[in-house]
Amino acid sequence: MRSYIVTNKKSIIVYLILLSYVSLLLLQRLKNSMGYFSIVEIVTFLFAILGFTWVLFLIINYLLSDKFFAITVTILLSYLFFNGHLIYLFFEQKLNSYEYFSSQIINRFSLITFIFVLLIVIIASAYKIFARFRRRIIQSFILFIGLSLIVEVFLAFKAKTFMVAKTPVLKTEFTSKSINFPNIYYIIFDSYTSPESLNRYFNYSDERFMNYLKHEKFNCSLTSHSNYASTPFCMASYLNLRWEKLPSMNQKENLYACLSSIRNNSVVSFLRSKNYQIKNFSLFKIENEANSYVFFPEVSIWGNSLPFLLYRIARKLINPIPILSNNFAVINELVSQTKVNTSDRTFTYAHLMTPHSPYILDSLGSLQKEDETPDKMKYLSQLKYTNKIMIYLITSIVSNDPTAVIIIQGDHGYRGLDNFVDKRNEAHTLFNIMYIGGNKIPNETLKYLDNPINNFRIVFNMYFGMKLELLKN
Repeated sequence: MRSYIVTNKKSIIVYLILLSYVSLLLLQRLKNSMGYFSIVEIVTFLFAILGFTWVLFLIINYLLSDKFFAITVTILLSYLFFNGHLIYLFFEQKLNSYEYFSSQIINRFSLITFIFVLLIVIIASAYKIFARFRRRIIQSFILFIGLSLIVEVFLAFKAKTFMVAKTPVLKTEFTSKSINFPNIYYIIFDSYTSPESLNRYFNYSDERFMNYLKHEKFNCSLTSHSNYASTPFCMASYLNLRWEKLPSMNQKENLYACLSSIRNNSVVSFLRSKNYQIKNFSLFKIENEANSYVFFPEVSIWGNSLPFLLYRIARKLINPIPILSNNFAVINELVSQTKVNTSDRTFTYAHLMTPHSPYILDSLGSLQKEDETPDKMKYLSQLKYTNKIMIYLITSIVSNDPTAVIIIQGDHGYRGLDNFVDKRNEAHTLFNIMYIGGNKIPNETLKYLDNPINNFRIVFNMYFGMKLELLKN
């Protein structure tokens, strides 16, 4: 039986190359994620890289009987395995990289598989053709891995300087006004624009819906405005009660900085310190609470890998409209939450991907036709149905939990208008309403609802006796 124990110089060099590659792959992931992933996730991913790469090396070395050639092929295949999703996106130019796949997904995936196999064949052939240059090729390969590792170590430590030092917003000592803290429901309707924008850009005003909100004693903003038009940046800001600054010029680093701010946000940290139970029905991880469903691949440490790509392909094939079932699942969970009678106070965060694209449903809740209707009109039609969902949720929560606090808002606007100036302006507007146990917010406070950063500032001031400054837009 062949022994794989390190017994000679060649074996030691090969295993050092293998460990260098594993370190390189892990460092790249950690550098890009900028502290977003937990220790458990990192350790799990490290063992996955080690286990998969080592087993693959043993198999290929057994077949080829050449350690150096085996390690070269192993590293190639391992890299493709752990970065398959990114490589797929490179070939699929028109792909929305978050949730949807093109109708030709199987053909494209077959093409990529063929390219991978072809690369292996070419490398195997080239190995024999250039056998006399074998030593130089191996030396160059070792040098490349070594230099890459040094560079990535440098960048991994340098990346820490991109992080913005955070000053706790909720550091003020306070005296509670009441020992009966309310349940808090925070519901995001993704891409829901403001009533003013609906009037201005869509020529739409739903007076019956607005009258319903007033009848249910909701405090409403007609002109709420955001500094951002991207979900992670918006949510990081709203949950930390201030506009998060971009830590670098690199978009991926900015994204992970926002994901870190969402995961370790001020609102949840503060409420948990007051013994609130956290219920997370969103697409983001909140502290140790798992996300309810996957929308951004970056949320998972496996987001770049081939298994993650296969998972999403399988889900797409089994359920052609996963976003629709995700919305219904969140709605059901949210309504079920309101029916739970418990002495524990809860903070429930739900994120519904509507009226966000794809524009699946019309105003009646039926599937929209795939015709030449402009997206703008399809968006409006889905928004009308979203209002019905909102009415259902409001009725359920208020009837089961009348003293609750309910914050319902969009994260940003539509983002699809033709005119660039209008598109930019509209994309930064959002729907923003608040129910405070059936109480009306004083007029001098109500005007601050135009800035969504104030949502939790208002709640914490009213219920926890804090004195957080309310900020103008």
